[in-house]
Amino acid sequence: MKPTMDHLLISMATTIGTKIIPEMPETSYALGDAKMVAALAVLLAQEVDRAADVLVRENAAIRALFARAAEMPVGPLRAQLAQAAVTTDANLRVSVLEAANAELRALLIDLHALAEAREANWAVRLDYRIWMILKQGAQDRMLVLPSM
Repeated sequence: MKPTMDHLLISMATTIGTKIIPEMPETSYALGDAKMVAALAVLLAQEVDRAADVLVRENAAIRALFARAAEMPVGPLRAQLAQAAVTTDANLRVSVLEAANAELRALLIDLHALAEAREANWAVRLDYRIWMILKQGAQDRMLVLPSM
């Protein structure tokens, strides 16, 4: 069996936490560094395991929102929204997904500003949907800090 990246990072954190840190003097400046490296390995393990999934789902949610928003009275953003709604992720490399996400989020910011500047019912509903996408993205990216 080939170990996955998240398992390798957890193994590294476990080795540092159970074999290296206990052997270090309590007064050593490096002790804090070793604890930080172990904690970062745990956080990286969480992120590496879910990064592509989070980005694919978020990109799809933003594109779906853009498709609906393009049918609303969004003025100069209509064409950009319609075009962005039909884009796809070129592949599942995290760097590619992050680049697409950055482009989608830039347009989402413009759309959000437009929605918040309007008081019409469609704008209030759109603003709510945008906040739900942002909230879900924050929840999906939440890291669980290990106790050390």
